[in-house]
Amino acid sequence: TIETVCVHFLDEKMWKVLKEFKDRIRILVWIHGAEVQPWWRRTCNYRTSKEEEDAKVASKGREELWNEVFGNRKDYNIHFIFVSQAFADEVCEDYKVVLDKNEYSIIHNCIDTDMFSYIPKTAEQRKKILSIRPYANRKYANDLSTKCILELSKKPFFKELEFCMYGDGELFEETLHPLEKFKNVHLHKEFLRQDEIAQLHKKYGLFLVPTRVDAQGVSRDEAMSSGLVAVTNGIPAILEFTDDECAIVTAPEDYKEMADGIEKLYNNPELFLKLSANARKRVEGQTSKKHTIDREVLLISGDI
Repeated sequence: TIETVCVHFLDEKMWKVLKEFKDRIRILVWIHGAEVQPWWRRTCNYRTSKEEEDAKVASKGREELWNEVFGNRKDYNIHFIFVSQAFADEVCEDYKVVLDKNEYSIIHNCIDTDMFSYIPKTAEQRKKILSIRPYANRKYANDLSTKCILELSKKPFFKELEFCMYGDGELFEETLHPLEKFKNVHLHKEFLRQDEIAQLHKKYGLFLVPTRVDAQGVSRDEAMSSGLVAVTNGIPAILEFTDDECAIVTAPEDYKEMADGIEKLYNNPELFLKLSANARKRVEGQTSKKHTIDREVLLISGDI
């Protein structure tokens, strides 16, 4: 007999089936982002009025689904799992719902600290900067990476730095085109396997990972697990996983502050080494297996 059903990326078809068994099963729903966010949460992605109108149409059914799920939740044995408190707060705000503490859990996405293992960095690695991002839309803020590097190109030490940019998507060429003139900026239009990413982490010291929309930021956490110092933007979810003791966290959209942060680490190798070690500790203490998968197992088994 099936007693508990675990659901990721709930949609209308899944819900149509699940609600038929409301008296017989316990439903655990993991909520990640794209499947629940209304169109206005991703306005940065829309480049034309048509794209915005299409997003509104696609969003309508999604909003109707979640309004029903949240509105009728008391009729079901249902529990929600969010990857961050900031994201949970955002969803509750969007759907005008107040969840009791026993109705949801915060369990972060797991970071494989064995695969993304830590080898202490050398001071020289503060000059080696890695970016691995999708180039599918503007929420990943890769344009800020380009602007940050252009700012750094004005600095006298710029030629001592090395940048390596990996990724793919329809925005790849237009986003990175301004960087093609620099011999110390290497562009790689490709996706990578996890083990390839883990190996790249060993060679670099900084991880350039700006963002506009995030619920957690797994690629950043994986880099931090490997001891890279993340250079990112302090939107609410990011502030739940980073601070000034383990990363360079700047104001949203502020590419000049990002460049200043990289310059600060260039001028202060001891600070770089401190943040690098703290980055690993932050992941071990927050998003490693015992804080994530182990908690999920307890939740599924009904022990928490």
